[in-house]
Amino acid sequence: MKIKKVLDLLELVSSIIFICFLIAVLFFALQYWTTNISNVQEFNAQMFSVAMLIALVTVIAEWIDGRIKAIIKVWKILKRGYYYG
Repeated sequence: MKIKKVLDLLELVSSIIFICFLIAVLFFALQYWTTNISNVQEFNAQMFSVAMLIALVTVIAEWIDGRIKAIIKVWKILKRGYYYG
């Protein structure tokens, strides 16, 4: 039972750290994108760059959403204070 609680706490802490990491990656990716989009002159290249930005933001948002759901699940388990099995 204590091992399960320790693993749940580890999942909670690692999820929070991973969300912080993802936000930092998103910030630097957006910063890189905004400084380099002005260098692209062709319309096709600009549209590709916009598509890559949309894909990047979507993937990172989904990862953050998954970690938030994991935090909520673990928090509910820890709040109950008892474990099955």
